[in-house]
Amino acid sequence: MIIIDNESILGVTHKTESKMKDGCTPILFMEDFVNKVLPTIEKENKRTYPYEVKLPKSNDAMLKGDFTPAQVLTIKEPIKGYKGLPIWSGDSTNGVRIRSGYKNGDSRYVNDFVMGQRNIHSMLGGSTGQGKSVTLNAIIWAMTLEYAPWELHLYLSDPKIVEFKPIATTYKMPHVRMVAATEDVDYFISMLEELENEMKTRQQVFAAAGKLYKTEIKDIAKFRRITGLTLPQIFIIADEFQAGLENANNKQKGILEALYDSFGRLGRAAGVHMILASQEIGSAIPAKLFKNVTGRMAVGCFGDVSTKILGNDAAKNNMNKPGRLIQNDNSDAADSKHFNVLIRVPYMEGTISAELAKSTVEAARAIGYKPELDFYDEKDVMDETAFRRFMENPALDKNSIYLGEVSSVCKDDVKAFRLQLTGKDIENICCISSETNTLKRFHKMVMYNIGRMKCSNLVFNANTSFDEDDFEYLEPLRYEDGKSFSDSKFFSDVAMMINCRNLMLEIDKEAFRSPKQSLFEQDGFEEMYNAVIKKINCKQSQLAKTRAALVYWNLTKMESYKRMFGLNTMTVQVASEARCNVMGTILTMYEKYGLGMSKTESSNLPRYFCWVYGLDRIIGLGRDHRSQCETEFVKLLQDAATANVRFICSTSKFEDLGSPDNFRWYLLDNIASNIPNRLKCSDDYPATKAAVLAVLYDTINKMKPIVKFKKMLFDGEPL
Repeated sequence: MIIIDNESILGVTHKTESKMKDGCTPILFMEDFVNKVLPTIEKENKRTYPYEVKLPKSNDAMLKGDFTPAQVLTIKEPIKGYKGLPIWSGDSTNGVRIRSGYKNGDSRYVNDFVMGQRNIHSMLGGSTGQGKSVTLNAIIWAMTLEYAPWELHLYLSDPKIVEFKPIATTYKMPHVRMVAATEDVDYFISMLEELENEMKTRQQVFAAAGKLYKTEIKDIAKFRRITGLTLPQIFIIADEFQAGLENANNKQKGILEALYDSFGRLGRAAGVHMILASQEIGSAIPAKLFKNVTGRMAVGCFGDVSTKILGNDAAKNNMNKPGRLIQNDNSDAADSKHFNVLIRVPYMEGTISAELAKSTVEAARAIGYKPELDFYDEKDVMDETAFRRFMENPALDKNSIYLGEVSSVCKDDVKAFRLQLTGKDIENICCISSETNTLKRFHKMVMYNIGRMKCSNLVFNANTSFDEDDFEYLEPLRYEDGKSFSDSKFFSDVAMMINCRNLMLEIDKEAFRSPKQSLFEQDGFEEMYNAVIKKINCKQSQLAKTRAALVYWNLTKMESYKRMFGLNTMTVQVASEARCNVMGTILTMYEKYGLGMSKTESSNLPRYFCWVYGLDRIIGLGRDHRSQCETEFVKLLQDAATANVRFICSTSKFEDLGSPDNFRWYLLDNIASNIPNRLKCSDDYPATKAAVLAVLYDTINKMKPIVKFKKMLFDGEPL
């Protein structure tokens, strides 16, 4: 586990100190280590002053041929850090030295293992309590004290991090660009994908620079020498990386393996390196990954684990001796023990971690270097009060429904995942969970979004766990409790609204052209039109009459509209009365919507949300299933989109509701095991997820149909 802040270090200190004394290993404190090593490596690095640091512009700018610096920092003299010690004297052009301690415990020989052109990636293994965390922290601190933040960028991932937040939020270590404090595999994948994209883009940047400077540039070292720009080395430090492979479903595992392979092949030239740590080194780790990771490190562990890492069992001798690390960069050699290097690793004591962090932050600030940190803390979850405050943010898009923070790298200022309402396709939402509290959680998250849109809402509720008070945030509102689909006024009224709106859209495609005179000469039209106008007191105009004539023609001649409004099953007299009612309703709707003289488009119809709760309890749908009811409901779901109407449904199961594509989005948590299959998303559905996360399934997004987002907690609910 990566631990850098002061409070967590104190706990590790006491445990490790006790074990070190028991193992008769002299304790090497970090303060003693940096006091001796930093002046030594400054002399070794031979920096001359003053010198300039030319920070590169964005990749996009460089791809367009602009290799002028975005900022020039002038370093006039050695940079001082903790207690005035020299820091940031290193140059990462050809790689980064991993100063993890003293060779063979001899303070005259600081570890100088280089991760660069030869050893691109490294692996660290060791049993629980044997000093893996101490070693990782020693590596991180040594790197960030020797190399400036413009020389080195760190991306940290650790599913067990609980105390990293102070460093990420209070001190904002300038080298650290991203922290993934989560056990979620998808977030780790998204971080790796972001870096793979950076790696591939760098290759394109190198080619663009080569074209400009008329020389072939294939790696970061030559790019820096030719352009003079300080492009940093990138390090991915991932603790418990094997757990990610073990917890991944087949699709996720395939993606991870492909990403590791990509870094293995392309990382050398682009300056992207991995340090992968794990307590377990087992079969889940692909053989190709082992081959690409030549830098091997092991603290105390069993002989078989030591052999997998180092090529020999020497690390078994360091069991219960924290502070001892064996390093090997030729583990495939027949005499691999010959390449073992014993390292004495320093560990943090007292408050030095906070003091080191503070000093590096202050050094960066004094120079004018502005760090960029993306911190994802899985346990930073909004409660209901915080979520409602979030909804008050004026920057939020009024055409989007915002959920919790997405569990993947997000470049937006607003990190919450959002469902964007475009009106271009079906945008119905279905919430599914076997737990009432989860359904209520989803309900409130969606309701607070809809409430700020100030639109009309119709509710049909068959779930007795909800009542009208649960919808009071929505205005204007029409609420109906019910049990049966076929006996409900709600469904008949919604069907009439959707059908009328869609007919209005169809009518206006013709009404704004030059209508044929024969349209007004239909048998019985004039009489019906005059009766309707008198009855509804509608403003008379040529456009209104044209629209009325088109209503009459569609309901008389077009079988599809006869069926839509049920005219095909009526007697002649009843059908005539129904046509009259529909004509009056539609002419009234044009006026009501302010479209008396304007062409109707989906976007200028008032937005409606239809809430249907307890789908599994409605007679005709979930209970006593009837195919006719299902057919009618599915038609509503499908026809709603063009009418600027959306359904929000809630259910404990998904049964007999036609194709999953009748809903655009599904909010899922605590669901029955068969539901991913029914929704046709089982290949993408996560094998595991953190308790604070829920799943969003987007039926239209074929590239990434599943995302996870943080749930809202109820006020007072424990994490």
